[in-house]
Amino acid sequence: MNFFEDSKGNMKLEINDPENSELVVVFGARGSKPNYYSFYKTLSTLGKNVLYLNDSRSGWFTNPLDWLDSKSVWAGIKEFYRILNNIIDENDFKSVVFLGLSMGAYGAFLFRSRYALSKHINFKMLLISLEYKLGSNFSQSRQNIEDINFLSGADDLLDLGLKSDMNSSLYYGELDLYDSLSALKLYEKGLVTNLHSFSGANHFLVEYVHSNFKIKDFFTTIWDGKCGFPQQGRMHDFLNAADLEMIYIADTNSDFYYDTLLSAVNKYSGFAYGWNRLGVIKHNSGELDEAYDFLRKSHFAAPDFGNTLLHLSIVSEKLGKLDESFLYAYEGYLKSGKNKVFSQRVNFLKRKLTILS
Repeated sequence: MNFFEDSKGNMKLEINDPENSELVVVFGARGSKPNYYSFYKTLSTLGKNVLYLNDSRSGWFTNPLDWLDSKSVWAGIKEFYRILNNIIDENDFKSVVFLGLSMGAYGAFLFRSRYALSKHINFKMLLISLEYKLGSNFSQSRQNIEDINFLSGADDLLDLGLKSDMNSSLYYGELDLYDSLSALKLYEKGLVTNLHSFSGANHFLVEYVHSNFKIKDFFTTIWDGKCGFPQQGRMHDFLNAADLEMIYIADTNSDFYYDTLLSAVNKYSGFAYGWNRLGVIKHNSGELDEAYDFLRKSHFAAPDFGNTLLHLSIVSEKLGKLDESFLYAYEGYLKSGKNKVFSQRVNFLKRKLTILS
């Protein structure tokens, strides 16, 4: 049986450097299609030997991959390890890296949860924007809720009975509340060994990296479990999962929500998302001076955060700071790739400033 042919473009082995004893296994991100593989160009440029695996149904790897085993996701994972161990033996690989983004990170973690490699191999995982439980409110996986197999028992990483012995580095954006909560939960359970965050990034961390650095440089740096980039966050040094969970479950119109946000930013002053939400609450209640102060702190922590720039522009205008309002709008226009909302606001403020001059 030829699994690569039977996968119909959803599994591919590419040996770019026969002298390299490391194999990278890439689990496809959400939206992966047959013959389209996550990080393909970057990893080829870096000369990595790669086994690509897609779930083109966008079920977050909770459905059986038919070319592996149609019975269950667990039977498919077992068959995957048989194939992987054969590839390792045939090429004499000494180390294996599981790499995944979003849905791919979930797949990498899920597949690592069962079975093992056939011999002593140096193993690690590089995970980006990982969710611990699928289909949760405000999570990216909720967009694929109809495609996820909740009957498989594979929808919650904390329910898998995993041991805390996995060498893994998780990279997440602090502007995504659910990703941040997931990261801290997994870290506190000992299921992730290293956390690295970006204060100005959301779930789409790779897009953020692409707009601020080179993807190739990013991967070169994180390959050794490092970070060292601008806007590197420190959330996990100051907050714990309980801090974020209270924000996550709170009614956004309640005093409790406001108080939990305030408690979080007092513990971690770099929490741009928290400052932003506080600023928006004050903006909506007409307390403009406080809104301005909160939003400025959000902007300081995450200068590229578009929602903060938009609210800062509007609040500044209401406070009579028209020049400042224009600058925030223009900054948002440039950093958002000339977003229509910012474009309209820039033009509106130009006309207003011209009339007043």
